[in-house]
Amino acid sequence: MKNYKFVSLLKTFTKDEISKFDKFLDSPYFGIKPYTKPFYKELKKYYPSFDDTFSIEKIWTRVYADEVYNDTTVRKIMSLLAGYAEEFFKTEYSLAESTRRKIETAQIYVSKDLYNYAGKLLDEAESELLSSSTHDFELLTYLEGIRIYYNVQAVSQKQAAPHVFTSARFSLLDFINKYSDSLYYAYMNRQRYNIDFSDNDMVRVMKMLDTSKLKDSASGSIYSVYYRIFYALRKIIIENDKEYLNTFYNDYLHFEKTHSKKDSLHKTLSRKILRLLGNLAAFEPGFEKLWFEIRKTESEKNLLHTYISSFILRDYLVGILPAFYIDEINWAKKFADKYLQKMQPLQALDAKEFTDANILYLEGKYDEALKCTMKISAKDYQMGLLIKILQLKIYYDKSDLEPAFGILDAYYHYVRENKYISGEIENRHTPFADNFKKLLKAAGSGNKRIIEMSLHELNKINFFDKQWIVNRYNLLLKK
Repeated sequence: MKNYKFVSLLKTFTKDEISKFDKFLDSPYFGIKPYTKPFYKELKKYYPSFDDTFSIEKIWTRVYADEVYNDTTVRKIMSLLAGYAEEFFKTEYSLAESTRRKIETAQIYVSKDLYNYAGKLLDEAESELLSSSTHDFELLTYLEGIRIYYNVQAVSQKQAAPHVFTSARFSLLDFINKYSDSLYYAYMNRQRYNIDFSDNDMVRVMKMLDTSKLKDSASGSIYSVYYRIFYALRKIIIENDKEYLNTFYNDYLHFEKTHSKKDSLHKTLSRKILRLLGNLAAFEPGFEKLWFEIRKTESEKNLLHTYISSFILRDYLVGILPAFYIDEINWAKKFADKYLQKMQPLQALDAKEFTDANILYLEGKYDEALKCTMKISAKDYQMGLLIKILQLKIYYDKSDLEPAFGILDAYYHYVRENKYISGEIENRHTPFADNFKKLLKAAGSGNKRIIEMSLHELNKINFFDKQWIVNRYNLLLKK
């Protein structure tokens, strides 16, 4: 079967997107070639799997029963449908540029002495920016710059003065916001890009600018949050003060109490803070409960990250994973009930099997859990690593050590051969695998002295999920 772009696109659609796409095609404002619609209706019957029963020839026969198959016509129809899908995505998800155009037009009006028109457009643009769910400080700085120009030309220099200070404030916020995002991205990918945080200009700037001492930082305004985020990243990343994760979370809780939920930027900032916190706390030894509380809060407030409004497999894993490390089985079940239905069907199947496998393992149903892991396609490399770690635990707790050695070898091979696995991802799990290997050898020896020495060495190091291995050593000592 030929690979058609439109079929590849259609496979990724959620049910909600399918419904919206149908309406998009029916819209009188978007003209489509009439002969493409019947073809689409037949194609849609094979959504989402497009399994072995699907063929483009069957579609042709149903639409054009009395005509000989024409590959040129088919390729034209499929190309048009792919184009419609791309236009749909642009319309559905692209950011509107109307606000920027209003500011640019206002600047032209000022230059032509059309001050009434300019003032009206600037007011409209300001209203849109301040009621937006985004925080576009670059555009706000631009707006204030044109406000200065407008007031100097149409009103007075005195009226322009406040906008000079407001422009400077938004400019600083724009820098802080973008610099925070850059630092965070660099830190999360530090091994992939070989970034040295001990000595570079990024670190020097962070140390020079202590935003906690700025008046705006303690003002309690909606914008004070950006100064707090900048300072928190400085403490956690630059100063390596992991305990500040708890302070940062408490800052978030204070923000929730003191700011109106109706504030235009409230939801955006809540999502930003929680995402930063969740990713910084993820797989951090000793912060499993905090990690869970953050993801729990995100879920309860419907703030979990989504990719272009679709809930993908990686988003799902980000949300549910911490529950498995602190045995929050009931919460994990509720999470699955809430989010599996929002995923693309094929990804939802893997997500469900992964969830069931972890829950069954925690419930001590090892054989059933193992069967679930075998059903997962594991096309996502992070899922592949997590499955192998879970299988190691299952075989060990089944007292079936021989297969565990095989899974361990498969894990190392998977990490070594998969080019998409970054150093950050590898370092989350490989320390566990390395020490699991030592646990297997100690368990196989049956020698209490070897077990005690291994446990003693283990207590000198720290890594994520270490407690699971410690607990197994303690069980060996009790035998």
